[in-house]
Amino acid sequence: MIDNKSNAVAMNKVWQTFKSNFGEVTPLKRPQLEKYLGDLFCVGDFYYYVIDFSSFPELNLSYIDQTALDYHGVSKEQFSLDYVLSSVHKEDMPFCTACENVIMEYFASLEKGEMLNYKSSYTLRIKDASNEFQFIQHQGVPIALDADGGMTHALNVHTNVSHITNESCGSMSLLGLNGRPSFVGIDPFNPSFSKKSNPLSNREREVLSLLSRWFTSKDIGKSLKISEHTVGTHRRAMLRKLDVANTIELIQRAKAMLLF
Repeated sequence: MIDNKSNAVAMNKVWQTFKSNFGEVTPLKRPQLEKYLGDLFCVGDFYYYVIDFSSFPELNLSYIDQTALDYHGVSKEQFSLDYVLSSVHKEDMPFCTACENVIMEYFASLEKGEMLNYKSSYTLRIKDASNEFQFIQHQGVPIALDADGGMTHALNVHTNVSHITNESCGSMSLLGLNGRPSFVGIDPFNPSFSKKSNPLSNREREVLSLLSRWFTSKDIGKSLKISEHTVGTHRRAMLRKLDVANTIELIQRAKAMLLF
């Protein structure tokens, strides 16, 4: 059993500073997780869970997928947010808390209801069921607010990207949804919110996500209901935009830039 409560204490200090971001009542509608998962780009095996902030500072998990239990090798009774945080590599925890501080600070600056239009992303090492550290892309997205605009629930998705990278990138992204601006390549220790649009279109990111899972052009075409020729056009456009020579370099560069 992992015993590293200092990670959870450090994260709680960040969230306590921005406790006004959180709602205090049950949301009016329970969101459909499948909808939000469909909007996220996962380039490997992933697991997910939902944090309930409505009773902050007490934090509960309102949903735990079986994939999370499988990755960590624990029962549903053992799995908690504290357990996940205790699994984070100790050298990555300062980076992790700095990223969460940036996210909370930005959310605090938004108008009521705007939190739902952003997702955060950064990479860190998290221990698996075999006691080995894997490079995990964390994606977090608020999925429910109360009547006053406070966040009550957030979906966390953790994707194993060890097959793509063997180092933490040292930066994070806040990706705007529904036409909102994106901020990519943020240094969480010295954040700058200069607006940087994602150079890849939504369709290109869909193609890239499937390429990263080694789908063929034919399979991608079938999955997205487009022709193989169109898949090739998107691939060449992405190679040009990111100035790389092949698909492997494309996946690595896009992952390093947290573009999907």
